[in-house]
Amino acid sequence: MALRPLLRKIENIGLFSPVCSRDIFTTSCMCHPEEPLVLSKLKRGTGGRSSFNGMVATVFGATGRLGRNVITHLAKTGTQIIIPYRGDPYFVRDLKVLGDLGQILFLPFHLEDENTIRQSMRYSDVVINLVGKETHTRNFTLEQVHVDGAARIARISKEMEVDRLVHVSALCQNPNPPCYVRGPSRFMKSKAAGESEVLRERPDAIIFRPADMFGEQDRFLCYYAAKPRRVGMGRTTDVPLWALGQKTIKQPVYIGDVARGIVNSLTAPDSPGRIYEAVGPHRYRLDDLVKWIYFICRYFPNELNIVRINPIFLCVCYSINTWPESHRF
Repeated sequence: MALRPLLRKIENIGLFSPVCSRDIFTTSCMCHPEEPLVLSKLKRGTGGRSSFNGMVATVFGATGRLGRNVITHLAKTGTQIIIPYRGDPYFVRDLKVLGDLGQILFLPFHLEDENTIRQSMRYSDVVINLVGKETHTRNFTLEQVHVDGAARIARISKEMEVDRLVHVSALCQNPNPPCYVRGPSRFMKSKAAGESEVLRERPDAIIFRPADMFGEQDRFLCYYAAKPRRVGMGRTTDVPLWALGQKTIKQPVYIGDVARGIVNSLTAPDSPGRIYEAVGPHRYRLDDLVKWIYFICRYFPNELNIVRINPIFLCVCYSINTWPESHRF
């Protein structure tokens, strides 16, 4: 009651108009219609691993060396990750601790089963295809994995309206690879065919072509370091290399840098439809790399003997190639 005379005096002075005073002190509320809840508009939380950035990613081939690094970088930014796996669940249980509680989800799938692939992409914003192999086995050939499987994932991701697709190929991909010993490389040819199929299904796909990757438990440095660790020191070790390793140039890249580049491409505005060649900053001859690896393993230069490939060794390779396949995966 005592407030009304005060408002009349303020209105007479000209500070407030009668309409403004009624609008300010009214008890009615003009409610705006609520917008639908969108996860991408929610706050990130505290930031980092214990947050959610609104992105849901499906990572195929997460159990590999590159996949573990990609999962680590995605989990650090608060991405919810769906990991389709094949085989025993104990093979992927170590990936659970890479993210926060509820951020790492597992789903059994088969590369030739489209229903399980669709189920793994149902709620995803991005899809990363890291599935690959170096040799064919009795269950999957190189063409079934690199060509048919990659095309299937690309086609289904387009049907499920996934925003971005990242496909990892190889730097050595070549539709017409040169012939060296046993004919053209099926690995190079299948990788090139897989790229073509992915781009045919999704022209906006992001292609990565990594070079030889080194890191923890890799198959590049550890491959050449395996022999000096088995052979005792104090004796000469023969390492057969093609053309003594002098005509082979390597530009290795750190596996963590490749994973970081894949994660950055998911949010870069100009990345869709581009092809990235992930290589290291320096080039090395293969024989120099092998000498450096043996030096790190505490071998003296006179204990390393780089030799040409023995023809008897090639005959053994030909004979092994005719053996029945015994790998299950």
